[in-house]
Amino acid sequence: MKPVSPPLPDIQSSADSRQIAIDQVGVCDLLYPITVLDRENQKQQCAAKVSLSVSLPHHFKGTHMSRFLQVLAEHQGEFTMRTVPSILHDLKKRLDAESAHIEVEFPYFIQRKAPVSGLSAPMDYLCTFIGESNGTSDDFLLRVRVPVGTLCPCSKEISDYGAHNQRGYVTITVRTRKKEDGAWDFLWIEELVDVAEKSASAPIYPLLKRTDERHVTMLAYDNPVFVEDVVRNAAAQLKSDSRIEWFEIRAVNHESIHNHSAFAVVQCKNNKPDEPHWWGCLDEARKDLESRGSKAWKNELARRSAKTQACIPSGSKILEKFAIAIAYSQSAPSDKVGELIQSKDFKTAFCNFDLQVLSGVREKDWVKKFW
Repeated sequence: MKPVSPPLPDIQSSADSRQIAIDQVGVCDLLYPITVLDRENQKQQCAAKVSLSVSLPHHFKGTHMSRFLQVLAEHQGEFTMRTVPSILHDLKKRLDAESAHIEVEFPYFIQRKAPVSGLSAPMDYLCTFIGESNGTSDDFLLRVRVPVGTLCPCSKEISDYGAHNQRGYVTITVRTRKKEDGAWDFLWIEELVDVAEKSASAPIYPLLKRTDERHVTMLAYDNPVFVEDVVRNAAAQLKSDSRIEWFEIRAVNHESIHNHSAFAVVQCKNNKPDEPHWWGCLDEARKDLESRGSKAWKNELARRSAKTQACIPSGSKILEKFAIAIAYSQSAPSDKVGELIQSKDFKTAFCNFDLQVLSGVREKDWVKKFW
């Protein structure tokens, strides 16, 4: 009878005395076959670069790297916002972790027809699925990088003929809303490609004949855009999509006549269709109180406190006072107010707000009474 070998030691599960937890530990740069949904062909096979990680408590020496591959192998097939959460949950369970993270980067191909000749060829777009699960919630982001053509409005305006133009990239990252059943609203990759291309001077095509090149050249010349225009154009489209809860747009132009690139970034959290924007609440209060006089402020604010307070991201009383002060002050330029409203971190905007403007606001008699 063959003797039974003793179990091999599990070094990873041994204790660690340094008392330092690790935010993320796992595997990266793993090439792996996946299947994603395709609007035209239902499904598309891709070769993806995958990163998988979990949090590691301070008392464990290490994680079990092989288990990442085991979980991934058990979930072979479709990779979408519908399936990524189950992978994350399995990672947390298998590795006894509080949180798990996954990034799946892959080239996605769309068949593109040339605008005049109609000749068709596949065009690649770099896409990324980003998923995270912690003790309280799941998150999923879709990122798509789209090549575009841009033509400089300034160059066109100041030149006797011609204008400098270049290839650029628009990278759109979105988080969609969760429905009542817990599933995310669905967006096609192709939809984000359309948004990016409509925001630029002209699309990029894989195959162009001379008639097509003429068409694209003139199209770009008729639609000059700065990098700022690109992100604003894209943001205007995404803000009108009720499925999207949050987005980031990053545009980069590889300038053809400079030794640098130009870039612009916009981030925005969309309100729900039935959810008033907090600035709308303040503006409504401002117009109302202007007609009634400044003495009415405190009472009116108290009456509106539930509505206004719920809409201010921080929920801080001092920030509420500041926002109200800005809303009432003629010293605050509208573009400064807009920057404050759209800021990712309201507190940072408060701390960095122009001191002269803030000083002017605080010197108002009605602000002094309220402050």
